[in-house]
Order: sequence, then C-alpha cells, then structure tokens
Amino acid sequence: MAITYSQILDITTIATDSSVLFNNPVGTTTYIRVIHIYNGNTSAETVCLWKKPAAIAVGALTAIFKKVMQPDEVQILEYASPGMMLDTLNDGIYGDTTTALKVTIWMSGGTE
Repeated sequence: MAITYSQILDITTIATDSSVLFNNPVGTTTYIRVIHIYNGNTSAETVCLWKKPAAIAVGALTAIFKKVMQPDEVQILEYASPGMMLDTLNDGIYGDTTTALKVTIWMSGGTE
C-alpha cells in the first residue's frame, strides 16, 4: 500500500500533564515526518515529548524531545522518509510543558 502524506495533527496547545497529542488509529501505520513546536509564552517553557508504545508508560525510556524553549522560539523536528513509525493501535505521541496552553504543536506525515 502507498503512503499518503498529510497533516497528522492540526495545530493545538500542549498541556502540563503528559497528555496524549496523537493516538494511532486501528489498522493504520502512521509515519511522522515533521513536528513543529512554538513557544508562544513570554517566558521560557520546558517542553517534553514522548513516543509511547501502547503497553509502556510515558517516561525517560520513551522520550524523544526535551528542551527549555525561549519565548517565541520555534523547534522543528524532522524525521527521514518514511518517518517515525507508529504501527500499533494506541501507539501515541504525548507531551507536556511548564505552562498549559502556551506552547503549540502540529505534525505532518503519512499513513498507510
């Protein structure tokens, strides 16, 4: 089957509680190519992202990004083709930040 590239996650804000940003749907393999993160706060924010397999808790072993981002800073994470793979139901991308609703994120990639 061919990979169809599109927006995986529309622009949204990151919470403060290691919450789910994207869950892989049933019968789908998702390939994340780009994650775009923006700190819209007037102060620094510590931003954390995890690639969480369905059966494993969020934690140090699943971390994919952690950075203190300055005000108005943009961070773009790009993964080589075909992308970071999520291939099991409820594999997910989770995130948290210092202050809720100040940091935005969106992701693009493909599915098959």
